[in-house]
Amino acid sequence: MPAAHSSSTIVRYEDAILQGYGVEKLAAPQDGDSLYDGEGYVSFFYDFDPASSQPDGTATFKVEAAAAGLYALSLGYYIPEGYGAKEAGIRVNGTDVGGITLDAPPASTVVHEKMVSKIALNAGTNEVTFTRGWGYYGIEYVRIEPAGLPFASSTIEAEDGLMSGEVSLGSAVEGFSGSGYAAFKSSGSLTLSYNAAERGLVELTIGYSAPYGDKKTQLTVNGQASEVSLPSTSSYAEATGGKVMMNKGTNTIRFDSGWGWYNIDYVKLSPASASNQHQVENKLVNANATVETKALMRYFVDHYGRNILSGQQTLEDAQWIKDQTGKYPAIFSTDLIDYSPSRVEHGAASTEVDKAIQWAKEGGIVALVWHWNAPAGLYDTAGKEWWRGFYTDSTSFDVQYALSHPDSEDYRLLLRDIDAIADQLKRLQDARVPVLWRPLHEAEGGWFWWGAKGPEPAKQLYRLMYDRLTNTHRLNNLIWVWNSESPDWYPGDDVVDMVSVDIYNPAGNYGPSIAKYDSLVNLVQDKKLVALPENGPIPDPEQLQTYAAHWLFFSTWTGDFIRDGKYNTMEHIQKVYSSDYVITRDELPDDLYTSFRYEAEKGTMTGLTVSTAGSGYSGDGYVTGFDEDGNTLAMTVNVPVSGRYTLSIRYKAQGDKTNPVLLNDETLADYVFKNSDAWTDGVVGEYELQAGNPTLRIGKSWGWIDVDFAELQYLGPILPKAVVSYSSANPTNQDVIAQLTANKPVTITNNGGSNRYVFKQNGSFTFTYIDADGHTGSVTATVTNIDKTPPSFSVTADRTVLQTPNHALVPINLQWTAHDADSGVAGVQLASVTSSEPDNGSGDGDKDQDIQDAKIGTADAQIKLRAERSGKGNGRVYTITYKAFDHAGNQTTASVLVTVPHGSKS
Repeated sequence: MPAAHSSSTIVRYEDAILQGYGVEKLAAPQDGDSLYDGEGYVSFFYDFDPASSQPDGTATFKVEAAAAGLYALSLGYYIPEGYGAKEAGIRVNGTDVGGITLDAPPASTVVHEKMVSKIALNAGTNEVTFTRGWGYYGIEYVRIEPAGLPFASSTIEAEDGLMSGEVSLGSAVEGFSGSGYAAFKSSGSLTLSYNAAERGLVELTIGYSAPYGDKKTQLTVNGQASEVSLPSTSSYAEATGGKVMMNKGTNTIRFDSGWGWYNIDYVKLSPASASNQHQVENKLVNANATVETKALMRYFVDHYGRNILSGQQTLEDAQWIKDQTGKYPAIFSTDLIDYSPSRVEHGAASTEVDKAIQWAKEGGIVALVWHWNAPAGLYDTAGKEWWRGFYTDSTSFDVQYALSHPDSEDYRLLLRDIDAIADQLKRLQDARVPVLWRPLHEAEGGWFWWGAKGPEPAKQLYRLMYDRLTNTHRLNNLIWVWNSESPDWYPGDDVVDMVSVDIYNPAGNYGPSIAKYDSLVNLVQDKKLVALPENGPIPDPEQLQTYAAHWLFFSTWTGDFIRDGKYNTMEHIQKVYSSDYVITRDELPDDLYTSFRYEAEKGTMTGLTVSTAGSGYSGDGYVTGFDEDGNTLAMTVNVPVSGRYTLSIRYKAQGDKTNPVLLNDETLADYVFKNSDAWTDGVVGEYELQAGNPTLRIGKSWGWIDVDFAELQYLGPILPKAVVSYSSANPTNQDVIAQLTANKPVTITNNGGSNRYVFKQNGSFTFTYIDADGHTGSVTATVTNIDKTPPSFSVTADRTVLQTPNHALVPINLQWTAHDADSGVAGVQLASVTSSEPDNGSGDGDKDQDIQDAKIGTADAQIKLRAERSGKGNGRVYTITYKAFDHAGNQTTASVLVTVPHGSKS
């Protein structure tokens, strides 16, 4: 038996766990073999027995792995001369890995060691199980050793990967690199590992051959799947797998067969642009944020790592920059200090909110800080004047005491001050201005009273403010910016949208402050935006890019920091404000607060690829293809609020192409992508969309288009629309109730606020209504089908007197006239025929059935009456009654009398 190497582990046959029939541990050679001189083996020298009540035999070896990863598996095995090569099956921790081949040992030997497969093991104990396969071989031992993962290697050879199913190591198609390639048939997979020294974005290139026509493979990198096209080629070529994110440490790259019948030679990894390496979600902590706030956050996320936004404290200094450079900063930052109640009590006043509203109207971004003058306890002495009340040394206000005594006056004053600032923030919300809101800044320094008692009271106060502004005052226009790099002071991911730190480097030091930046990135695990809301010297744009210090924005402090020529020289200011990397106000889009862009390359592609050829595209590339049936691009779009939106797509097209555009699989349009060699914004249409995350799909019909991005442009809330439902089809003699229903909540502004109106007669009624956004509307109900008036009706008979009482039955013919001006006459029916005397009255001749052929309930117009009367009476009167009814259900009756006079004689 061989000894284990320092890096390998051997498990011998005697430690194997056997199950099922046929398999056993032996030491003696097989079938008179004289060459075997080993110590023993697990024997699979038996035939399959379908009659056995036990399962086919297996041998399980328990192996220990120091760490999870890919390991090389070697077998020491025994095959007698003349038996040839054998196939065995293998399972690792209960999962089938596939078949392995045991080559016939070299001539004049019967034992051999071979590396048969790479297997993925967990840290700790693993079970490697062998099944009989073809049988007639023995296993002496198994050996595992680390597979030698490439570290920071640019090329990973396919033969170094783990192959399963019908994927096998090939060498027949010449021209490959390394020692072979992975030959794919109709099923199976190839799994490669890449050990990255640092987390980063890489370009993935696939070396392949596809001698059997165009193919597609399923590529999965660290769980993220995509489909990659492999154009037909009999020689070896390269295809792009797009940009992928590599995590620090071990990464998994897997190819599943897809269409199959192609060869993977290698995977090449090369550094990609660092512009979009971050994992920041386009998501605000306040789910009810306004559409403008969500749009601004979308813009920030899209530009994070690509540019830095310029900012300046005070409007006066922003104007000074414009005068010097010809450009305004993108961000105007100002202070709510003089809205603090304890300053207002001393006569302070401010117009900063008015300035901020005007700045936003002019296309800029607003950032606010609050030097919160302490609610109480101002010393107001020389050097500690009332207007210095935000400093710890100028107030006795104890934030820790106030927060721990919610029934105290100090706690009430905290709420009073927050409520006062809420009133100012509400003015901005009413003006539809989103705000970068940075309260309790520089808390960890301790020089401001809100940080004087350490991190816990500061965090508690921040969370109190978040709750009160968000949930009590319903302020939904705030992007919450925390201002500290210390983990001990961090208030929590659930109340922070962006992290920041204030940096005042020495005059003329334009460094990128990379250590501070990295500290903030690590604080939030790169899941939130990082900003520089106060600075002295402005970081040099070139250094920012060189060091990948991706500050979202800078905002230079006021006064000497921007104007004295020392902290920032004029030459440096000119350089900053003319840099392509720096965004100024004139470069902000006109639709900054209404636009939501979705990059095509971030979507899910079927049969499509990401390209970076050419220029003018946004993001990290564009999607190209749409040349085969089934090619689709699916993008999850975040509809921030329910409303009216314009959907547009930026594209290029080779000739006019009509391709379907769908939302959640419902066709929005068969859109004609017009022939264009330049990027073109095509408006698909205007739609009413509900808040949510629908899937936008662009399919292939005529094909051959390139897609850069899709964009939703918010137009406004869904306008109120109402309909009135009521019965109008059929005439009725009842009141008609009209009921209003609307597509959104509305308030009825007439009819006593009721959405029901009762029509007692024909006529019209107009409902008026208003929605929560102040949009008004009206809808009118007109009723014309009420008919409460019965028809006019009369009846005549051709004989009204039977003069001769001869007991004969006399035919009576009847006629009627009916009229209904409203709903019309629906019908006439014989209602009754009655007699004033019984059939056999005294002295009438005793004839019965004096009334005949009277068909009650029909429009019978002829009946027979007997001409007889009682000898003792005053004469006989027959009453013939008809009823007429209209289509509304009204009815009336009319009668005619036929008499047999007493004086008549037969």
